[in-house]
Amino acid sequence: MDAKAIVSLLPPCVRSAVEAGFDGIYELRVFASGGAAAVTKDGVKRLGSVGREEFRRLFSELCGGAPYAYESEIKRGYFTVGGCRVGVCGTAVVEGGAVVSVKDVRSLNLRFAREVRGAADGLFAALGGSVGGGLLLAGPPACGKTTLLRDLARQLSESGRKVCLIDERGELAAVADGLPGADVGPLTDVLDGYPKTYAAELALRCLSPDVIVCDEVGDGEAEALVECADCGVDVVAAVHGGTNSRRFLRLAESGCFRSAAFFKRGAVGVIERVMKLADV
Repeated sequence: MDAKAIVSLLPPCVRSAVEAGFDGIYELRVFASGGAAAVTKDGVKRLGSVGREEFRRLFSELCGGAPYAYESEIKRGYFTVGGCRVGVCGTAVVEGGAVVSVKDVRSLNLRFAREVRGAADGLFAALGGSVGGGLLLAGPPACGKTTLLRDLARQLSESGRKVCLIDERGELAAVADGLPGADVGPLTDVLDGYPKTYAAELALRCLSPDVIVCDEVGDGEAEALVECADCGVDVVAAVHGGTNSRRFLRLAESGCFRSAAFFKRGAVGVIERVMKLADV
């Protein structure tokens, strides 16, 4: 299921508005209470209302008619369909201090995966055509980090480097029926759905990568990336936040990354500056 197929599942009044402006929509928010809104570069635009039954049908169809099959993902707040991450908001069912399921789903946030060939051209040129020593992309949510990472993986692969793409959430390569739905390069191994820590270990042991690319590095995952860097693998990763965020500073000090690129706040896909981490 690709983005256009996902749009076809929307209630008619919302679908027509989304189809008319699809190329400019980054996120679509749909609420069981009746509201719907599109997030574009110009801000949030209210769309037509959605009936309660229409919302339930949309949620079920996005899950292929079997929401229980996505339960392990949904309890973490999202599931992925055709490279589109669907954020889920509902009521947590907690047992022993852990979320075991989610009930009464009442809003969905669809983030459409965009394959933009050339998105990384400027950054790749600024880096001299190399990510030697590692590269960290930093910026707020929904600023274009995933789109740029996808194109950067393609360009590195096309340059002849062995790339391993760790696609834990299924957004980077948009694997469907076992094959990437996005062009991530001819020499790119895709580890789809693997937790980053496990995938990094597997890549080192079995795939002999030159470069490892991954999205949204979280707490507890840096150590695995440090091991990759220690083994001579260039690591390209993204992180939420800017130079003052604690997560960025921890990663900057980890030794994995020689360079950092910062996205411009309030824009999508715009790199504000690139610098050596010694200068941050």
